[in-house]
Amino acid sequence: MALLSISEPSQKYKTGTVIGIDLGTTHSLAVAAVESLINPLKKWQPINQGDGPLLASAIFYGVNEILVGSDAIAAQANNTEGVLITSIKRFMGKSSADIPANEQHRWDLSDPKLPRLKTPHGLISAIEVSAQILKTLKKNVELQSNQGRKVSSAVVTVPAYFDEAQRQATRDAMRLAGMQTLRLLNEPTAAALAYGLEQEVQGTYLVYDLGGGTFDVSILSLQASVFEVLATAGDTALGGDDIDDALVEYWLYQSPEIIAHTNEIALLQDKLALRQRMRQAKEALSIENSIKVTWRNHSIILTREILNQVAEKLIQRTLKICDAALLDAKLLKKDINHIILVGGSTRLNLVQTLLTQWFGREPLHNVDPDIVVALGAGYQARQLSEVTDNQRLLLDVTPLSLGIETMGGLVEKIIPRNTPLPVTRAQKFTTYQDGQTALSIHIVQGEREQVEHCRSLGQFILQGIPPMVAGAARIEVTFTVDVDGLLTVSAEETETNIKTHIQINPASGLEESAIISMLKAGVQYAAEDVAERILAEKRLDAEQLLTAIHSAIEEDAHLLDDEERQRIKQAMTDLQQIMTTTQTDKITEQTEVLNHLTEPFAGRRMDERIRRALSGKSIDQIEISLGNK
Repeated sequence: MALLSISEPSQKYKTGTVIGIDLGTTHSLAVAAVESLINPLKKWQPINQGDGPLLASAIFYGVNEILVGSDAIAAQANNTEGVLITSIKRFMGKSSADIPANEQHRWDLSDPKLPRLKTPHGLISAIEVSAQILKTLKKNVELQSNQGRKVSSAVVTVPAYFDEAQRQATRDAMRLAGMQTLRLLNEPTAAALAYGLEQEVQGTYLVYDLGGGTFDVSILSLQASVFEVLATAGDTALGGDDIDDALVEYWLYQSPEIIAHTNEIALLQDKLALRQRMRQAKEALSIENSIKVTWRNHSIILTREILNQVAEKLIQRTLKICDAALLDAKLLKKDINHIILVGGSTRLNLVQTLLTQWFGREPLHNVDPDIVVALGAGYQARQLSEVTDNQRLLLDVTPLSLGIETMGGLVEKIIPRNTPLPVTRAQKFTTYQDGQTALSIHIVQGEREQVEHCRSLGQFILQGIPPMVAGAARIEVTFTVDVDGLLTVSAEETETNIKTHIQINPASGLEESAIISMLKAGVQYAAEDVAERILAEKRLDAEQLLTAIHSAIEEDAHLLDDEERQRIKQAMTDLQQIMTTTQTDKITEQTEVLNHLTEPFAGRRMDERIRRALSGKSIDQIEISLGNK
């Protein structure tokens, strides 16, 4: 596939400080350019968040206060009236229907499109919670700026598998925090960008990103200053939080008397505190071989071996996803030159051991996995805000195929998955019925062949099409996906230049694991889908033939004798009956029979129209008419 160049914004952002932000599930951080008195070149560094570069993605809504980060976690331990919110990233762009049953008690679900958390400060959406984290990052950068400059814009990273709704929710949170989104950058791409710029390492990267709430893997190629994303895969419901939850369940299994004497609501609240304790123990076991965990006057010894047993099944899931990405990129394990680790969960010894065994090479350790994504965002922010001597071209890709619904409930894919961004693709369509003056454009996302198995993104109607016979109109549908992964669809009738468009900003995201499930289903049901598509197309061809013949008989019945008319009608009846079955070959065969049977009739109709057209004209008039043609 030819590389597509990216047109960067012509406006350069020099009115304020531009930063890079990693808005994470468990931790977030910002990087900013700082001036060195020794070296005048700009260097990017993480901004201290009070007790280090990482800001816990936790918000405490108390009766009289709102706290963010480690202060929020500390406040929750001493204040039972407040509400501690963590891992809010998992709920960005979600609808009320997407909230898991075990979480619903914390949410107000009266608005189907926008669930809100119940807090002492009222109902708060996931977007508003994320905005509190972003405001804190922004404030800390501004406080540490030696020139007192305000933050105006940022490059913000998102999981590669965030869909349009989740990406739009991130942009909305940025706007609430008082910043412009310079670009949404996929997290694995940001990590590879940081390595490529800082270390000048060329070749093929596999970026293994195991964060708190999501897992992403991307395969990228860096050659001659061009980053091309070859493939992406991931699971939006697999991360370090799941390992923490598994450790909580292990602890409770070892302590049945705790469950027996605790009511359900209290147990849910206690699990949040226990999860934090287990997260700390997990992090300690990346250095220690064992640690004593005490909670509610009960202690157990947690060892690295136990941690590995609990986590191995989850890590094995990530390796299978890596294999899927390799398959999409048409590469083998031996083709990977460098493995980059991203996310605090990759500090687990088991992750590094299994990756080394799986790929036959050790992952890179040059950059701290906690800050590598933010550094990549910072480098990209610099490129978009000023001219540099060493520009890098980024080519991200679409995670799922995009297309429209056609007759018969079929999906016509216009932009296949893993197409480099930005991209514009157009395709021509036509009307189905005579005199049709409007066309409904239904946009879908997914890998299946039928609309019912894909996700609906939106619909709009192109009106004002001149009435013509079916198939005569020419409607060009254009899909454009920008560098942030946001989609715009337009439709134009090419004869009259009548045009309309829609920007896809869905009100809710996919359910947990929906994206990876759609990809798996696309592979699992590939053969079945192709068979169903062929059947649907054959039925559609047959239906169009029946409609055309019925119309022709009504108009030119005098060109048929009784016996011929009877044979054609019987063949039409036979075709209508066979269309109700799933016998594709039989439908094709009967369609050909009817086509062959009506060929003489079609010939006589053509002769009749030619005679009518030439009636009353001289040879000279005909020659002049032909000459003008």
